[in-house]
Amino acid sequence: MFSKDLARSKALLTQAIETEPGFLPARYNLACALGLSGQIDASLAQLQELTRAGVRAEKWFRRSLEDRDLDAVRDRKAYWALGPKVRRAIGVWDKKCESDLPTNK
Repeated sequence: MFSKDLARSKALLTQAIETEPGFLPARYNLACALGLSGQIDASLAQLQELTRAGVRAEKWFRRSLEDRDLDAVRDRKAYWALGPKVRRAIGVWDKKCESDLPTNK
């Protein structure tokens, strides 16, 4: 995220998604902003929505594997559970996903 004004970022990104639900950069960046603000379940919901975009979402899921804005999100099993949905949607998911499953959450 470029802006540290998370409330404003979330509002603008939400508005962009309401206007154009298929605008993947807005959806991904909203997931990041939500993750940074501690709204992990809401962040995961945005990532879940990305699976509906199929192959167009591949770069966003690959980016999510290392994006510091999503550190808290990756600590959840629910993030890694997206793997099968991603595989079905875009046909890829790095081996990293299978080996890095968190065991404590």
